[in-house]
Amino acid sequence: MPAFHLSKTSILRGEKLVSESKISFWSLCLKIHTGRIFEKLIGSFYILIVPLAALTGLIVVFSGYILWRRKYRKQGYNNLV
Repeated sequence: MPAFHLSKTSILRGEKLVSESKISFWSLCLKIHTGRIFEKLIGSFYILIVPLAALTGLIVVFSGYILWRRKYRKQGYNNLV
């Protein structure tokens, strides 16, 4: 038996939910993607969420590279393999 199983009734419930909703699925996905979903929570500062998340990701990658380089610079690259 699969771990996730959709029955016909659950699919019909999902179709009913989509047809009765006030916002289209496309618009919902766009609001999530652009960060506009946070507008009600934090006001006009929602615009900063996407750039701050991108900067946080860059900082994590850059600091990880620096820590990796410091560790293996002391040992030398010959000891890596």
